[in-house]
Amino acid sequence: MQALNNALTTFNGSVIVAGDKTTLKVAIEIATKTLETNTRVEGNAVGNVTKAAKDLLSAAILTAKGIFNSPVSKTQVELDDATQNLNTALTTFNGAVVGDITSELTAPITLAKTSGSVGSISSTYTLGAGETLNVISDGPNVVVPSSTALALTPGAAGTANVTVQVMKGGQVIKTGTVLVTVAP
Repeated sequence: MQALNNALTTFNGSVIVAGDKTTLKVAIEIATKTLETNTRVEGNAVGNVTKAAKDLLSAAILTAKGIFNSPVSKTQVELDDATQNLNTALTTFNGAVVGDITSELTAPITLAKTSGSVGSISSTYTLGAGETLNVISDGPNVVVPSSTALALTPGAAGTANVTVQVMKGGQVIKTGTVLVTVAP
């Protein structure tokens, strides 16, 4: 009889109990509401949210809903992991607003052409790990020779807006625009 009681105790101790889905349900509701009520535009301008962060949050919500709605009971560890993954995606989304670096650029910039030779100016912006620069000029009078350095060379006299984008993982994470004037 003792052997049967021991076996029954072992069996009861090995039964996996379904976890409490309450925390996951609340996390899904918060993440869904955040995504649905988000007034930030997806894009590259200051204040926009990156596409990668929006896609990550959308995928995390779908995954969490799949776990929550699964007909197979989930353990507390599985539910907690799903909640943590969703909360991480939500934190990433909330922090993925394109920042403004305009104040970090030397503005306005005036380039001079003298005696037929062309002057140039460089400004430095310190990049973090995995970041690159994308430099765009809206005028033909400012030549941007490289997308990895902020080095501007004047062309014809006039003005141009030069936009500097800091890229990471193919997404704009910071941007700024500076007016560049090329003196005659």
